[in-house]
Amino acid sequence: MSDQKSRDFLKAHFNEISEIIDAYRAGRQLSDLQADLLDKAFPGQMLPWKQARLCNDRVFRWFMSKHTDLCDAVVNRICAHLPVEYHEVRSALSHQDNHTLSLGAKQRFVICDILIAMPKEEGKAGTAGRYIDLEHQNRNEHDVMQRALTTNCLMFGCNLPENSDRTDIPGVMTIFICNFKPPKEVNRWYRVATMNSDLDGHKTGLDFTAAIIYTKGPDIPEELSELLDLLRTGDEKSGKDQFVNRIKNAMIEERKVRSQSSTLEGRYFMSDVLTSYEKYLYEARGEARGEARGEARGLAKGKYERTLAIIKALLKNCQFKSLNEIFDKMDIPEAERPTYSAQLNAEQAVKPD
Repeated sequence: MSDQKSRDFLKAHFNEISEIIDAYRAGRQLSDLQADLLDKAFPGQMLPWKQARLCNDRVFRWFMSKHTDLCDAVVNRICAHLPVEYHEVRSALSHQDNHTLSLGAKQRFVICDILIAMPKEEGKAGTAGRYIDLEHQNRNEHDVMQRALTTNCLMFGCNLPENSDRTDIPGVMTIFICNFKPPKEVNRWYRVATMNSDLDGHKTGLDFTAAIIYTKGPDIPEELSELLDLLRTGDEKSGKDQFVNRIKNAMIEERKVRSQSSTLEGRYFMSDVLTSYEKYLYEARGEARGEARGEARGLAKGKYERTLAIIKALLKNCQFKSLNEIFDKMDIPEAERPTYSAQLNAEQAVKPD
């Protein structure tokens, strides 16, 4: 079913599906007919829990964000066998799933599977202060290395301190775990691209790394073979590696607990359904507001956003002593100036230190 057909179905059954979502959020048991309606509205996003395995990238994302200690250990075990400067991830500041990185409105953006933000430790090299994106890839889209480098650039750009003097650039690293061989990219079981020196070979202090892990690659170290096999196949039979057995047992226990529930979540892994439902509501409300307010209101909003962007650019790149100087130069009416001032002050107030 195409996206448009799904939207048409959701629109036609909106009241019924909204009642089902409300019941699901309240933890009430749903009928098979209600579950079937959700599946038709959000095709491919309701996975029966009895089929949930870590080889599924959505299940992997959910599991790693829930079991942060195991997530740290997975990153440590992989990086210990890569030719990168690295010290052990002991306690990440945050494990965020579905964390969106972008370079501004309507620009390029990516959604991280798992974003790990490492605390900065004085005197520590390697991963201290680094941002790590851990990705699980099932589909071969023939551009894995390009996507890894794009993600690194976005992590770098989103976390670059305000008014950086280029000596405080944050470390970034992406780790792509691929259940396929990226063509002409991975000749062993991994490929690593790093940038830490200038054109003359002098060390710059940069920490910019992308790692592509091929789960079926040749000569995989014994300490990694069972882990990568689990992420590739989802096979949960007990093996020799006790750490990997811990991961398998945790997943088995999660599935057991949820399958005993009387709610829909006990039968389906469906975290993405709520995300898709909220996205549909947001778009539908936007369309309704646009129709109600008319084209003139939309044009006014567009003019405001363009003007605000110009003010920000002038503030950042030109030597103005005050906002009033910019307002005067741009001939912004007195009545509109407080609105721009309030918006700029609010954005400044929520910026991290």
